[in-house]
Amino acid sequence: INKNRKGHYMFLRTDAPSAAILEMERLARLHDDVMRVLSVKVDAHEDGPSVQMQKRDERSDRGDRGDRPRR
Repeated sequence: INKNRKGHYMFLRTDAPSAAILEMERLARLHDDVMRVLSVKVDAHEDGPSVQMQKRDERSDRGDRGDRPRR
C-alpha cells in the first residue's frame, strides 16, 4: 500500500460488545502506522489455536488445492 514493501498483520479473537470493537477500530485508525483495519464478525469462534499459532509440522505446507487439475 502506498509503495510500502513491508507490513504486519494482527489477528485478535474477542467476544466484545460492538461498541468496544468500534472504539478499537477508531483508535487503530488514529495511529499513523496503521494503514487498514478490517473487523470480521463470526457466529462462533473455532476451538484451538489459529493456523498461525499451530506448530509447523501440524499444518500442511500448502493449502488444499481442491479440484485443480494436475499439470
